[in-house]
Amino acid sequence: ITCLFSGRLPASLRNRGTIAMLTFTTWLLICVPFSVWPGGSVTKFRTEWIFSVGVFLIVAAGAASIKNLFDYAGAIAWATIFVNFVLVRYGKEQNLRGTLEFEGSLSNPNYAALYLLLGLPFLIFWVRTRGPITARGLIGLANAGLLAVLIVTRTGSRSGLLSLMVLTLLLLAGTKFHVWTSLLICLTLGAALMVPFIPNYLIYRYGTLLNSSEVHGGEAENSTNARKEVLNESLGLTLKHPVVGVGPGQFRVAAAAQSKDEGVRALWLETHNTYTQISSETGIVGLLLYLSMIFFSLVPVWKDLRLARRTGNRLPQHEYARALLICSAGLLTNCIFTSVAYQYYWPLLCGLGVAYQRVTNTRTTTATPFRLMRTPAVS
Repeated sequence: ITCLFSGRLPASLRNRGTIAMLTFTTWLLICVPFSVWPGGSVTKFRTEWIFSVGVFLIVAAGAASIKNLFDYAGAIAWATIFVNFVLVRYGKEQNLRGTLEFEGSLSNPNYAALYLLLGLPFLIFWVRTRGPITARGLIGLANAGLLAVLIVTRTGSRSGLLSLMVLTLLLLAGTKFHVWTSLLICLTLGAALMVPFIPNYLIYRYGTLLNSSEVHGGEAENSTNARKEVLNESLGLTLKHPVVGVGPGQFRVAAAAQSKDEGVRALWLETHNTYTQISSETGIVGLLLYLSMIFFSLVPVWKDLRLARRTGNRLPQHEYARALLICSAGLLTNCIFTSVAYQYYWPLLCGLGVAYQRVTNTRTTTATPFRLMRTPAVS
């Protein structure tokens, strides 16, 4: 309501990223009558995507100034610290993988790794804007290290490990050579010290990323083979239903029906790939609209950061842009292995991108007076 009466919501609705998101939402509704199970698609839309739309609009319209963008970054960093604490305090080993003692998304090791990964760039954001030897910078460094340890030694998430590697490389990119070299040496030593604490099962599980043909019958290899099978099924359903798909959230139902017709046992698994999840459930049109939401929300942020680098006019808000773009690159990687199309991850990041566009376009490009906006300690 505050965003509406302040005029920020109407301004956000004019952004092309918001228009693409609302168009995708409309397309989901169009796909529902053609779903293999319309009732299930309505439930998926009502319980997941409506919430995601709300997150997008609130985040996109909530920021009134660049300081509020910094508040967003801080909120994500503190939430990541909380997840770190919860996993350390309440985590347990189940099949030698980190889970929680209670129900929830964090009880899934892959989702737990994803939560941590999304927060990593914003923890480093603290280090770069506050300085590595300040209280907030030390908190960011400590939790970033703990985050990496939890992902590698506890969750056993292969998608999390790959995404962590991508994020690490991007976080190192663009720093001065001596800083880059020092960080790389520290990371190498840290990884070497971490190896003895990784359970043998997880080392075997990570090894299937390189070659799953040398070992047979294990859970990790069975998981890899099942992922390949559902990927092929999702591609097949995309080609079979290229316009409206099989209905939002109905890949498992459609794949099971197809398996029954073929006389084989159904897997009843998700696609484990966000892109084929969208294409198989909402058609190629839905995939293009979803990617348009990401493109129009985040590419202008990247262009602004690139221009600042070329002109040498780096302002504190560009550190926020850097963290957001690195976080988005990590999620792009993770989406190759996870099915999170209707959950709030992309709407949150896209909403942050729209907020950045709106705030920076309505302000001058001179230095801001806010105390939090200091010159980055690491360049």
